[in-house]
Amino acid sequence: MRRASSSSATSTPTSHRLPVNSRRHRVAPEQRRRVATAQCSNSSRECIYPPVVEKVTIPKDELDQLRAKCAQLERCLEQLVPDDTHRQALMSQSGAGPMSAASSTTATLDASDDADTDNEGRVLRDSAGVGRFHGATSGATFLDLLKEFITAVFPIADPDLEQRGMTFLSSLGHYQTFDSQPLMIDNTSQSFWPPQKTEMAMMMANLRYLIQDGSGDFISGGIYYWGDLDISLYDPTSECVSYPSAQRLALFYAASAIACQLESPSAQRHSTQHGESFFAEARRLLGNPLDPALCNISGATVLAVMSIYLVEMNRRDTAYIYVTLGMHILTTRGVHRGWIEGEGAEAECCKRVFWTLYVLDRWLSVLMGRPPTLMDEAIKLALPCDTPGLPSAAGLEAHVKLARIAGYIVCHTYRISSSEHYTLGTTERIEKAMRSLASWSNDLPPAMRIVGDQVSNDRACCELHMAAGQLTIIVVRPIFFSAIKEAVAERFASPNWNLEAHPRVTQIRSCCDAARRNLRLGRFVRSSTPSHKLMSHILHYIFNAAVTLLLNQLLVDSLESDRADILFATDCFKTETQGDSNYVRDCAGVLSQLTMVVDQCNLSMNQAQLLLPGRQTSTAFHVPQVQAQSESYHVGFIVRHSEQPLDDTPQGVMPMELINSMAAWRPDDFFQLYNNNPM
Repeated sequence: MRRASSSSATSTPTSHRLPVNSRRHRVAPEQRRRVATAQCSNSSRECIYPPVVEKVTIPKDELDQLRAKCAQLERCLEQLVPDDTHRQALMSQSGAGPMSAASSTTATLDASDDADTDNEGRVLRDSAGVGRFHGATSGATFLDLLKEFITAVFPIADPDLEQRGMTFLSSLGHYQTFDSQPLMIDNTSQSFWPPQKTEMAMMMANLRYLIQDGSGDFISGGIYYWGDLDISLYDPTSECVSYPSAQRLALFYAASAIACQLESPSAQRHSTQHGESFFAEARRLLGNPLDPALCNISGATVLAVMSIYLVEMNRRDTAYIYVTLGMHILTTRGVHRGWIEGEGAEAECCKRVFWTLYVLDRWLSVLMGRPPTLMDEAIKLALPCDTPGLPSAAGLEAHVKLARIAGYIVCHTYRISSSEHYTLGTTERIEKAMRSLASWSNDLPPAMRIVGDQVSNDRACCELHMAAGQLTIIVVRPIFFSAIKEAVAERFASPNWNLEAHPRVTQIRSCCDAARRNLRLGRFVRSSTPSHKLMSHILHYIFNAAVTLLLNQLLVDSLESDRADILFATDCFKTETQGDSNYVRDCAGVLSQLTMVVDQCNLSMNQAQLLLPGRQTSTAFHVPQVQAQSESYHVGFIVRHSEQPLDDTPQGVMPMELINSMAAWRPDDFFQLYNNNPM
């Protein structure tokens, strides 16, 4: 509100002002003394004049160049020192004033413009063209980045690559699940014939052996809790007795649906429809889980088992929704805060159901690059513990602790929903995640540890260590991918590329070692499975490990043992394609085509290095065996940078645009892939 004038003040209305004296001496504008800040004496305020600032006149083009250079330097400083507090302190120590808010905001936005897609994840389309968000930890997002990289390089290395069946490159912007396609299930029970008790007993025995639930021969006791699958509780006529009886029956049918997926790949075609019928009946018996009257522990257990089946059927988004729903049901009951009805085994079962949903939630969170359902700070429930009448809690407890690390990685290391970036920079968050994984392994019970080249007779324990290896790959993957880009650029233009000189070689080695360890454990898990059928999460670990080792060959770090491991992974997916899964067929195609791409790239880079002056022979240098008809790369332009290409650049000659793009691949590119939330 404007302050009223003093009564003693006098004013002259505009209409009564005297005319301007035409004989008044005119003062040039630059010599006029104007008051920037003036206060009326009637307001009892001192008149303050701003200090005189010397002005310099420069051409507008030069000013624009200075502004652009300043913004570029600020972006570089932000990449080197991501934490704002540390950055301001560094600038103060160097004698420079802190960046203004406007300057800082502009620099931050400019720095994130080129990396918005990487920072915020991607909306990828499934087979039906429906787009869904995948964050930075998602394997689908990483593959899409890899497709972009290959698309930028390989039309030059091999112009006919896409024409020779490279569906991997043509799937840019898509991901390999079938969430938009409904399961072929019948929502009525008229066509469903419940199995007899003997048949159900055989299915449950086979399932419990493979998941090691309830077996006293192994210390882990399994890494999930599947509910009470005691066959004495199975009664196909009990659904009409009470709703709890119907839910118990739904649990058996949901577990049976998974059991149908564990048959050998060649026999799986005949069991898929049977499994979908079990799933449909379980869903019918479960009722409407959104009805508050039906929200209970038993319903959450069924949702957990059903979500595992949905993952097996390559409906990951639907599984994500089922797990989230189960977590919310238990949250409404206060289970996350320790409010559990009953005592002894009954209370422990409730805890284990919650923690099973928790580990599934964290696994899907990392898999899809999305925030978890419930933050750790809100959970006060005690960890699983050994209780008479229940399997050992060691495996599930270790799984929960590993899932906590997974939550940290997706939320803090990749900054999906992080507050730590105010106190820790990107490097510190990476190192913290790696230390946590190492501590997790060291703190396991002695019987559950796997050191060096060892394996464990406990299959569930091996699966748990594969999950830890996958997390290691995810933590280091942006660094690894940045090194791949740098290696390709350097090997095309320099004879002296050396991985050992890379500043992050230790982390890159840890990524490759985790991949090798996962493939070794995958061999054991497959050989110890009577049907040789692998569940989807194991196939996921094997696929990511094989992709890592394939790309590792671009770092001039190829070993014959790696080729044997990659061949094992390829054979796994080739065998699985005998079944009914589109996911394994897609993965098999990616591995086959990526192998061809890597071999072609190595061949092209080796040809380029033969023409470089001062080439030094290295014992670590590997020349892949590629058929002569695929040699279509001309390296002359790479060597003679001064030669400017014509507009109609002939096939096989690298254009200047690509050379400039490769020159821009820097060792610090990986920072952009971690920083999901721009500062």
